[in-house]
Order: sequence, then C-alpha cells, then structure tokens
Amino acid sequence: MMRRALRLSILAVSVALAACTPSAMPSDAGGSSTDAAPLGCAAHRACGECTADPACGYCIVSGACAARPHDDAGVPGCPTGSFTTEPVNCPAPTVACASLTDCAGCLSNSACGWCGGAAACANGTAAGPASGACAASWTWDITSCPGGAPPGPCSGIPVDGRCSSSTELVRCLVAADGADPMVLTETCGAGYACTVTAGTARCALVGQCADGDTRCAAVDTLETCTGSTFVRSHCDNGCSIGASGASCAAMSTTGSVVVAGRLTFDERTPLPDRSDWGPVTQAPARGFAISYFTGIIGTDLYSSAVTGADGSFTLQGPATPGDSDSIVVSSFAADHAGGVLFVANPGFDPGSMHGPYDPAPGATLYGWSFPMASFPADGHLDIAIDQFSAAANVFDVLNAARVRAMPAFPGASAPRVVAWIGDGVAYRNVHAMYAPAPTTSLYGLSIASQLFVTATATESYWADSVLAHEMGHWVMQSFGRAPGEGGVHYFGLPTFPGLAWSEGWATWFAAYVAGSPVYVDKQDSGMFSFDIAARTYSDSARTWHRPDPAMPLSQPIDENEVAAMLWTISRNGASPQPLFDALASPRMVTRPFARGYVRHTFSAHGDGTFTDVMATMESAPFFADFLDALDCGGLPQASIDGATMPTSDYPYSASMPLCR
Repeated sequence: MMRRALRLSILAVSVALAACTPSAMPSDAGGSSTDAAPLGCAAHRACGECTADPACGYCIVSGACAARPHDDAGVPGCPTGSFTTEPVNCPAPTVACASLTDCAGCLSNSACGWCGGAAACANGTAAGPASGACAASWTWDITSCPGGAPPGPCSGIPVDGRCSSSTELVRCLVAADGADPMVLTETCGAGYACTVTAGTARCALVGQCADGDTRCAAVDTLETCTGSTFVRSHCDNGCSIGASGASCAAMSTTGSVVVAGRLTFDERTPLPDRSDWGPVTQAPARGFAISYFTGIIGTDLYSSAVTGADGSFTLQGPATPGDSDSIVVSSFAADHAGGVLFVANPGFDPGSMHGPYDPAPGATLYGWSFPMASFPADGHLDIAIDQFSAAANVFDVLNAARVRAMPAFPGASAPRVVAWIGDGVAYRNVHAMYAPAPTTSLYGLSIASQLFVTATATESYWADSVLAHEMGHWVMQSFGRAPGEGGVHYFGLPTFPGLAWSEGWATWFAAYVAGSPVYVDKQDSGMFSFDIAARTYSDSARTWHRPDPAMPLSQPIDENEVAAMLWTISRNGASPQPLFDALASPRMVTRPFARGYVRHTFSAHGDGTFTDVMATMESAPFFADFLDALDCGGLPQASIDGATMPTSDYPYSASMPLCR
C-alpha cells in the first residue's frame, strides 16, 4: 500500500482516554600513613582545617580529626570508608547566607544576595533581602562582585540556579554527556514565577494552573484553566488528548465501524556476535498515538487510540470511507493533560552538523500516513526503513522506558521531554545526550528537557541500550537529583564520584528496562558491548576497574562498576522498587548531602587524566549517599554488602550507614 512519511506541523492528532562517549582519573584520593600519632590532630575542629594538616585526617561520621593511619590499618571508631584526608571530601556546610563573608561565595548560592553597602550576605530575592533592608548596592548578579565572576565554566552560577528576577532564572547547565557546561537563562511562562524550593530555583505555578491549560478529567469531561483555576465542561463526543493538550472531540462516531489492525516498524538489532547491526526485521510499535482522519490531516479527526504492547490498535471509522481518509501515526505519548514525550525532527538539512542547543529551525513531530483506500485486508501497517523508521525506534524505546519508570513514582507527574533526531543530522561530539535544558522550539510547547540523537552512518539510533540509558538520566533529573557532574567520559576508566553515580544509574536503568545486563552500542570505532553482571568488556583492551577497599568512599570509580553494584542489589531483592524509592527520598534530593561530597568541574582525557579540575562549594550526591538511602530505608544489609563487598571492593559497610 502507499505510505507517506509526514512532518506533522499541526497538533490536532489526538489519543483517546538523558550515548555516552567512552572516562579517567588518577587514583590520588587516598591518604598517606604515618607512624606516630601527632598530638595536634584532636585540636582541629573543622574538616577543612583537619585535612589541611598533612599528618591528620577527618572522620565524617564522628566529626573527629585523627592521625592518618598506616595503609593497612583502620581508624578506631571510624567506619570503613568514612575517613578522608582530602579537603574536597569534607562535608559541605548547610548554607546560612549570613555566614558567607565574600560576594562570590554568597552569590554562588541560590537563595543568597549581597549587600555591598554593608558587605554582608543575606537571604532574599533579586528584589532585595528577605528581611531588613540593604542601604546600598544590593546585588543578585555574581558578575558584579569585586574582581568579576569567579573562574569556572559557569562563572560561579550554581547548577541549582538563581532567580535573576521574579520571572527569570539562570543556572549552570551540565549535560549528562558530551557538551560543555554553559549558563542557561530561562524565562518563566505566563502563570509561572521563579521560586527557590529546597535550594533549587525553578519556574513554578503561581496558582492551581496556567491560563489555557487543559486536561481530561473524565471520558466526557474537559477542564480548562481560567483565572488560575480549572473549570469543567461536558464533551458530547468525548474528551480527547493531543500533543498540546486536551479538547472535546469534534466528530460523533455514531454509526461508525471498527477499523482494527497491527502496527510495526522496521528496525535493525545487533547480530548474535554483536559485530554489527543485523538485517531489517519488524518490531511491534508500542504506545504510538494513532488516529483516523476523514479528510484534512490535523483537522478532520474522526477517532484516535494508542497502540498496544503487540502493536495492535482499534479505531472507529465511517461506514463508508472517503477517498481522502487516512490513518496517521504520531511520535508522542500523552497523559491526561497532553503530550509528555515527543520525538521530533529539528528541521536541519541532511548531512549537517550542529551543536546540541542550536535552535531547531523547523521543528515538527514525526508522523506516518496510511491511506484508507489501500488499507490491507490483514490490517498490518508497517513504518519502513525508507520512511525513517529510526525515529519510530527512538520513540518506541524511550516510551517503553518512560512506561517502566512512572509506576515507580506513584502520584508524580512526568516532566515533558523531547528527543531530536534528523535523518543524516549529527550533533557535535555527541552520539546521544540528555540535557535538562528547557525548550519551546516544538510548536511553542514548554518542554522541560531534551535528548539529542545523532543519525549518521553508524546508525547508533538502533542502540536500545543507549536510548534507555539517556532516559535513565531523565528519571534521575525528574524524580531525584543529579549531581551536576557531566561531560565527556570513557568506559573502562575511573572518573569523579558524582559523574560515576549518574552514569552508573543510567546504565543500570537501561538494563532494568531491557531485562538484560548486556549493553550494546556502535560508535565511530565500531560495535562494542559490556556485561554489568559478568563485569566484562567485549574489547579485551579495556580493563574492568574494581574499587579499592583501602580508599575513601569518594574514590574515583568506573561508572560501570556502579551499574554492576546496582544490578546486583536489584537482583538480590524481590523488586527493584527500593532503588526508585531511595532515588526520590529526601536524603537524595535535599542539600546538604550527608556524605559531604561536592560537585567538581574538570576536563577529561582518553589517557585517564583530568585537567582544569575545580571543586565547587555545591554539595552533591554520589553512590555512597544512595547506599545510605537504601540502608536507612530498610533494604536488608546483606543485599547491600553482597553488592559492594566492602572488605575486598567498595568500602561501604551496610552496618555503618549515615541515617538522619
């Protein structure tokens, strides 16, 4: 039958009711040893003061300064892994604005402003201090500090952001992979204002809703936001949900007939030996929006549905189809209020290369049209390779990952995310990348984050592991807190603890979605894979680095070792739900984090070295904080120790958690 690929520039299509580049770091975080216990260590009260003394180290659990031990000896009274000799591992203090005595340090915190006249830091907003008054020179802009902005890729602007005005915020955007950090300015939409909650600046609703928002409250009830409040109306023909929101269906389906069928898309999966992509096969198209139009696509909507797990669908159609009737498949998934996941064409020319944040000049949803005049007798519709079924595969994998994740966070809403992929379009230094960067490039919709997929000769868009991995970043960003360490990293080489935690989580999530510990990808150098259960790489030149039990919990660590430990924990219990509960727990989303790690910025190199390393003052979570959340949340300690193996590998002992 004749099939057409569409670039959907309309939003009337309705439904009825985060690659990562292969990272490295020298193991320099361990403490040295000394024979004699210096008398002065106990006199040091603060962690920074203690670790600055070459003879001393600090126990994060007890808060005591003690002599550095022999390499093979522990510190009496201090749990394994809780003793540090490095100032960068000291616990970040709870931010009290008044305690910050310099302008740059003050304005590196989301809730603080600087009063130049009094040379004092105070809680407040861009408009002024929260209490009292500043007689002169109140500033919220870190670049106005004496000496200018501090060094670093974002000039001191925190990843948690700052409200630059009541309707605007700025933050340091750290993508999960590939792209350099950058300062992002976000303007809040109508009905939203910039607020700081739990130390994070965000655009939040002022009222119950933003005027114009819509949602289906029931199969025959539409709610429309008017005056910041939802107002209900009855839908004679039912309530339907489109990519941009909900509306009352325009057409009655009285006297209609059933149009049933099955939707598939062409895909390529790895060969059995994982040496390349295999031949084209057909896969069921799961969770796609599918609609029946009686005339103009986007205008004359007759009925709509969502394909099932096997690609099956049931639509209503007129008893006598018209010559221009068609079935249209769209690449978006929706909840009761409209689209939440979109796969879109950015509109760049084939063969071009762009930066991930380059504005999309002609953004449109992917859509595929099938004329009813040639509807097959068996009802089987297929999105072919030459219709760029790669976009269908991207949607299928991302949506499957979303569907697996959402039940783990009951009552939570899913922030919108769009995946950009254009046939023949490459993103600079990126195979696939998730970024918590908002955009309105797709039909003016306010979308919270973006995912960029390169579509060149490597055909890495068939790598389901990579796509689900990026959605793992979306899960952490949406329901937990990302540590804010990102950039280029390399499989098989240890990296900073924050980056290893976020990447390890994303890889574990991909394995959870697939039900398999094997991760497969293809990059410019060819196919490669690894197995987080067996702890092996397909490339014999790569070494699986295990943690060192004699080093601190915040030691450099291979991101895949974090994934391997998560895999073991998730397989040791009856359900992986405790992992999702721990991710969203207050101790993993609220600063300061108990283990005291702070976010770092750095440049990574393929030889295992780092340059331009800077420790920020921003408290950040890492794997040990997550293990505490599991431990203190009631996960059996044997399940944790069975994964970390504290005496031989990662020095986290489940018998010594930091609970609060």
